[in-house]
Amino acid sequence: MAFHFRVVPPSPGPPRLLGVPDDRDHDSLVMVSCDALGETDAEFHVHGFGQSPWPVDVAYDLSTFVEQLPNLEQNVRAGRPSAVAFYGQGIERRLTFEPLGLVVSVRCASRVPWTPVPDIEIMERRRLVDLLVGVRGAFARSLLIVAPDIAALRPFSEWWWEADRGGV
Repeated sequence: MAFHFRVVPPSPGPPRLLGVPDDRDHDSLVMVSCDALGETDAEFHVHGFGQSPWPVDVAYDLSTFVEQLPNLEQNVRAGRPSAVAFYGQGIERRLTFEPLGLVVSVRCASRVPWTPVPDIEIMERRRLVDLLVGVRGAFARSLLIVAPDIAALRPFSEWWWEADRGGV
């Protein structure tokens, strides 16, 4: 299966007020949110480089991905190289994104015995942007379900607002 990732929001339920961390730092908000999402039936899927699905979870792996998402999206849109690391024990991979005109070369490097085959996948840049927008939109919609107090903060409020209007 070609490289692909997505977030499946949790089933509707009573919202939880997690409390907003004092520093309101993006990474702290994402970590608190993903901890709460990890206690639901929300899902994070990553496929590609010869493994489908990857052994990722919502609480840790989605958190590290969403922490890096704004920078990745900004670089992909601008046609600049970028990278994303999956730090979780057992996954430990780094994806590098190299723009090549209308396409992006995505290279997967593993720091565990697993070997990506192939280690490079090519995808249309527009398709990659659509995947990134889809993840942030699904993440923001997930926050509306489990943590409306955090969903109301920027950038998450902008993410769900844009997702509800068909993306950017």
